[in-house]
Amino acid sequence: IIIALLALLTVSVFAAEGDYGFYDRNCNGKIEIIDALRMVKDITNGVDKDATLLHALRTLKVTTSGELITAYVKSVDYESSTATVFYKDNEVKMSFSQLGLDKKDFIELYEEGLITMTVPSPSKDFFANFDSKSVYASYVYERYDTNKLTVTVGDKNAVLNGESTELFAAPVFNNGVIMIPANTFKDVFEAEVSWDPTTSTATFKNHIGTVVMGLGRATATVNGAITVVDAPLAVIESRTYVPAKFVAEALGAKVICDEEAQTMTIIKQFYPTLIIGSASGTAGSEVAVNVSFKHNTGIAGLEYRIKYNSSLASFVSGKANATGFFSQFSPSAGANPVKGVLANLSLKNISGDLSLAAITFKIADGAVSGTSIPLTLSNVNAYDAEIIHLKTILVDNTITVE
Repeated sequence: IIIALLALLTVSVFAAEGDYGFYDRNCNGKIEIIDALRMVKDITNGVDKDATLLHALRTLKVTTSGELITAYVKSVDYESSTATVFYKDNEVKMSFSQLGLDKKDFIELYEEGLITMTVPSPSKDFFANFDSKSVYASYVYERYDTNKLTVTVGDKNAVLNGESTELFAAPVFNNGVIMIPANTFKDVFEAEVSWDPTTSTATFKNHIGTVVMGLGRATATVNGAITVVDAPLAVIESRTYVPAKFVAEALGAKVICDEEAQTMTIIKQFYPTLIIGSASGTAGSEVAVNVSFKHNTGIAGLEYRIKYNSSLASFVSGKANATGFFSQFSPSAGANPVKGVLANLSLKNISGDLSLAAITFKIADGAVSGTSIPLTLSNVNAYDAEIIHLKTILVDNTITVE
């Protein structure tokens, strides 16, 4: 393991200029080999503290130019049209126009990310002597998966992320409202869609909200609150249709309508999602629970903890499934929880949906059949190759005793 790690570190240390490498904390380009060796020592000795690989990753991206600085957009305030920008140990509020956010459609999609700003030279005391009039952003760097669907009334053909696709049925006008097939939300926006024939109601659910609509009813419930709908659920030519704008916005999407062209564009942002799979086994047996990362826009490091009922299960081992990652798994507080750390030592972005790891648990002897052992994710920190902290959604699951 040590030889393999050193090989990776050696490649990174001598990476070509412009590649992601092991940048040092003093803005001199690359991390010193002694620091790399110290990291290897901590990892192989199983040091269970933050000052290991991920801690080092957080320090790698540095600013070397006096003209441009790379900062992090921490939060936005829509009432005052300002954003809080975080750079090293400094925070400063800047207007949307200075940050270039006023040129963005649906600014809500870009609450977090890297931004490169032009600043006065020299920039040594930039934040101490902040002059907002002289600062302009050259770009904002987003880190989210986004689906963009454009539909036209009367046409089954639609455009999804710039490519042609075909809907189940053509959108229609109903009482002046654009209606689309209900299953569109399942296939395009990954919402759970279910139908209850006894009550003639449809349910749409995702991590943002839950919408329950009844056939022909003027009201619906959104996250448990009764709301008047702009058009009721309807069955048209044997297809279930829903008011597109109402359901899309309730599930966290943004909607643009062009009445003249009779088109509607729905934009749904997907946050990176860490998922624990379900598993089952008999008392006394070992079961492997899969951990996966969905809507991954590029990570170089990931740290998380899985909590569980230590009287019903115990940690056995952890194994990385994703290629290109160094992995470390250990109980971080007695037998509960399990701490998982994965890091890509070449610091190249690894993107796409990933099966990250298999964590093996042993079900306690004498565990009662039918018992459910909840698995809970916590303390999740994900970083991409530019050391952005990714906002993640956590999906938990269970081990079932057969």
